Amino acid sequence: NIVMSELDQLVFGADYANDEAREKIRYLEDHVCPGPGACSLMGTANTMQILAEGLGMTLPGSSTVPAMCAEKERYATQTGRKIVELVKNNIKPKDILTREALLNGVILTMAIAGSTNAVLHLLSIAREVGVQLTLDDFDILSDTIPVISRVIPTGKATIIDLYNAGGVPAVIGEMKDYLHRECMTVSGNTIGEIAELCKSTDHDVLTTAKNPVFPNGGIAVIKGNLSPNGAICRTTTISEKIRKFDGPARVFHSDEDAHAAVVSGGIKKGDVVVIRYEGPRGAPGMREMMMTTDALVGIGMGQDVFVLTDGRFSGFTEGAAIGHISPEAAVGGIIAIVEEGDMIKIDIQGRSVNLDLPEKIIKERLSNWKLPLKKSRGILGIYAKTALQAHLGAMIDDMVENVQQVMEK
Repeated sequence: NIVMSELDQLVFGADYANDEAREKIRYLEDHVCPGPGACSLMGTANTMQILAEGLGMTLPGSSTVPAMCAEKERYATQTGRKIVELVKNNIKPKDILTREALLNGVILTMAIAGSTNAVLHLLSIAREVGVQLTLDDFDILSDTIPVISRVIPTGKATIIDLYNAGGVPAVIGEMKDYLHRECMTVSGNTIGEIAELCKSTDHDVLTTAKNPVFPNGGIAVIKGNLSPNGAICRTTTISEKIRKFDGPARVFHSDEDAHAAVVSGGIKKGDVVVIRYEGPRGAPGMREMMMTTDALVGIGMGQDVFVLTDGRFSGFTEGAAIGHISPEAAVGGIIAIVEEGDMIKIDIQGRSVNLDLPEKIIKERLSNWKLPLKKSRGILGIYAKTALQAHLGAMIDDMVENVQQVMEK
């Protein structure tokens, strides 16, 4: 059996000079998606479906139903009727998306070891509805919320296994002591009422909070001189042996360049691959650095090399990776002045990532730094000029009143 993330690792880490490797990849690409539906692991799509339900914005039990099930159609019909009912009763998203509901979203993200992209989405949703939510909330909850899901990449289970174990109502039931149970949902029931209806029926897939897969930290906030505003990593994919890691920087300005170095043998065990100018404004658009991370895992170096970036990662991503570094290189963050061979010190348990240089040298480099010329037009040009930093959600700054004036600067 193979899942999409493993195919990506094979594709990006493959030796294309090898006829057998090329033929294997061709076969897998032809057979890995036999039907409809999202990827069967805890990627961004499934993470956000689960969070939509956990936030109270979709019907209980609806988010993990397999695409081929008739139950999917029944939920679609019920959802349509519920929307009409909510409109008639003048119930709006802001009535449900309170600070407590969004904190429930953070808690569930930790509990399922969800995609790191959920951090950006939750911060942006909070900003859109006028609710205070910051990386500090993620940081505080990361220390106390247990991981109870064994869905890939944290374990070997699939989303269908999670559905069979009780789906999101079971996750809510197992996490009820941590959640804000008074929060209302579109169903008319509170989170607390849903929690009483269901618990996990398969502890190999969905454990209990008292006997978790990990005691804490599905997603961790990492700070230090490289990320004073914060960075994000999925701790469940980083082995214990490298949670404290010192290594020389290998510096690249794109995922493509870093990937080329990996597959050509230019990256060695113990290196720290730094991919910069891939943040919200730098890319622009904050791309996923999945070619490099998947290649490292594909060639067996996923736990021997760290990847640091101001860009994002796929929900598929395995291996040692820290992303969302803020401030990004394009606005003069310290990641912009890292040079080849500089020592980087990483401590996942201590929640720190630092460039090991005297403060005087860092200041000198920053004073000499210039932004590499990169022109973007259209919507990406607007985004490159107005995007917030990752620790604020990386959305277009809603405080910008005159986009035309910004673009003319």
